[in-house]
Amino acid sequence: MKKILTILSLVILLTGVSLADVYIKQNSHTDAIEMMGQSQPAQDEVNHLWLGDNKMAMHSEKQSVIINLDAKKMMMIDHQDKTYVEMDLP
Repeated sequence: MKKILTILSLVILLTGVSLADVYIKQNSHTDAIEMMGQSQPAQDEVNHLWLGDNKMAMHSEKQSVIINLDAKKMMMIDHQDKTYVEMDLP
């Protein structure tokens, strides 16, 4: 009986995990550089990426991109300028 309950709970757990979206967190670091008298400070950035069935979203501090293939739409959001662009996909 214990073995059947364990197997049943594993099947239920693995089914739920296999249907979940994928989340990726990317940390990137750019070193400070100086070129031709101009300098650029070091930067650290964190990007978040979600992948689902026919959907994708990428969020960073500066912008966000959302793609919905079911609706054939792509949305780009610029957080600094507070602008929004929606495009139709082929």
